Amino acid sequence: MKIEKVAYKDLYFTVDHEWIDFLGKEARVGISPFKLTGFKEIHNLYLPEILGFFKRGDILVTMTYLDYRVEVQMPVDGKLLEINEKLREGSKRILLEQNSAYVWIARIKPLFSRERKHLILPADYPFLLNKKNITL
Repeated sequence: MKIEKVAYKDLYFTVDHEWIDFLGKEARVGISPFKLTGFKEIHNLYLPEILGFFKRGDILVTMTYLDYRVEVQMPVDGKLLEINEKLREGSKRILLEQNSAYVWIARIKPLFSRERKHLILPADYPFLLNKKNITL
């Protein structure tokens, strides 16, 4: 499966290893490969059934592998607009592939499109494994 490369525009990370790329009034949310350390595969992927408002820290997606459990949290307050269709179709393996840093999980509309409080710039995020592969 071909992974669409993302040219990040306004990228930030959270202390819990999610990333958010602000695209004007909308944003894409994904996870750093570091967050899935220890995962050989994803057994279960729990996606939200209902789109709507989520607060920063609310759980968007939960992934499990054996006894490991990873929760992807909303990085900012806002409205969940869409979950990546590839994940809804069952292509959860794309989150573990080499280019997983390019896979967005959710498309959101931040409540405050300019708010960057609690977010980390890529240069200050120590777990960014392939900084040279991130196009800013």
